[in-house]
Amino acid sequence: HIRGGRSSEIAYWVDGINVTDSYDNSLSQSVENEAIQELQVISGTFNAEYGQAMSGIINIVTKEGASKFDLNLHLYGGDYLSSHSSLYSNLNQFNPIYNTQLTLTGPIRSGISFFTTARYAYEDGYLYGERRFTPQGQAGDNKAIAMNDEALLSIQNKLTFRISGAIKLAFGQLYSTKTYHSYNHRFRLNPDGIPEEHTQGQNYYMIWTHTLNQKTFYTLNASYQKSEYQIYKYENPLDSRYIHPDSLSGEPTFSFLNSGIDNRHFERYTETLIAKLDITSQISMRHQLKAGIEYKRYHLYLDEFYIMPELDESHVE
Repeated sequence: HIRGGRSSEIAYWVDGINVTDSYDNSLSQSVENEAIQELQVISGTFNAEYGQAMSGIINIVTKEGASKFDLNLHLYGGDYLSSHSSLYSNLNQFNPIYNTQLTLTGPIRSGISFFTTARYAYEDGYLYGERRFTPQGQAGDNKAIAMNDEALLSIQNKLTFRISGAIKLAFGQLYSTKTYHSYNHRFRLNPDGIPEEHTQGQNYYMIWTHTLNQKTFYTLNASYQKSEYQIYKYENPLDSRYIHPDSLSGEPTFSFLNSGIDNRHFERYTETLIAKLDITSQISMRHQLKAGIEYKRYHLYLDEFYIMPELDESHVE
């Protein structure tokens, strides 16, 4: 949050391109720390080139390929630990958190270089349910089931061509996907009933920079972005494992559920095409002139419904 504004009032830029999701104004895909060359936080009085932001700007410049080959591998792990076993069950068992990141950079040939990084991370979380019941209302095996686990995969690439001393061309790609569960306390004794959530972001962009003289240069950017979010228990809405909510005995509000499934199906995505031209000139020691034009076209899709399988009247009291 910047200057008291909401998180949706911030615009996110990567390598001169707006990567804000038009659906909720969030960052459409993650950017790994290993890939960041420079990060700028503009908390007010930003230039006219930064539009669609009320609170501030997060401006990220990613790394380019190095002149020499460099390989880095980062590994780390851990686990959650608490003495409050009545609140946080199963933390006395070792359920490792692990993170693996590989970064490679270097030249391909004269004037061409690359940068790439990939990270995979997984954790069980710290909130567990106990499978005392199955979604069908039968007795479970009492195993501990993770209810806020998370798996993340992130890949970033950048290819840079130094065509001449005055012209540089770069192609970039950002990709991230995450699969996770959000804890629901009512399903604590029936943990198999909560749905799975999926997010995915991808961005492909091109940057052409041309220095006309010592005082003037222009930049041409183009990008395609797609941001997705889904939530469901079973991907196929016709899956026979879905259960009609009226076919099972109901429990009072604020009690643990001993049967049932969260039958939500939600899907949304945002596709965005951006083309942008900027020209900058240092017209005097004290004055810099900048002008530009931007074209943005986006498509929003949202579909939400609840699964209501056919009710078997013989099982209703």
